[in-house]
Amino acid sequence: MMQNVRLAGFAKRFVAYIIDRIIVLVGFFSIGYMCYHSIESIRESFKDLNDITSTPNPLIDIVSFLIGASFLFFLLLSPIIYEVLLTASSFQATLGKRIMRIKVVKENGQTLSKQEALGRTLLKALTSLFCFLLFLVCTFDKKDQNLHDRAVNTLVIEE
Repeated sequence: MMQNVRLAGFAKRFVAYIIDRIIVLVGFFSIGYMCYHSIESIRESFKDLNDITSTPNPLIDIVSFLIGASFLFFLLLSPIIYEVLLTASSFQATLGKRIMRIKVVKENGQTLSKQEALGRTLLKALTSLFCFLLFLVCTFDKKDQNLHDRAVNTLVIEE
């Protein structure tokens, strides 16, 4: 373990988590708003075409479905991509963690690789799916590690 570092406790980690969820939600709503208006615009364009030809066009439903499915895919993956890319960056932290002045490092102090950040993020997501209370594990751990930290040997430290 690194010497002379201050480990980030549950409170800072939790506030950073909430900030990150808000950032991701704002992104969701912004992109959702754009997708909704794109679908409506496409429907209006095809509606005008249907009025001219007086035959329904199944392409409207196909394009609407593809845009909606793309949004849903993005909705599911964006929090993971957000956390992986920022945690594996030179900042070693998501925006929420940066605001709280904490970062994620390997136990030797190095930056996580994208693969390590992905593993940590997927385990964190899996943990939160089953029981949010598992995030409290760090309050009982001598290195303030949660299960996802232990699995990939990371620490969340104060800057």
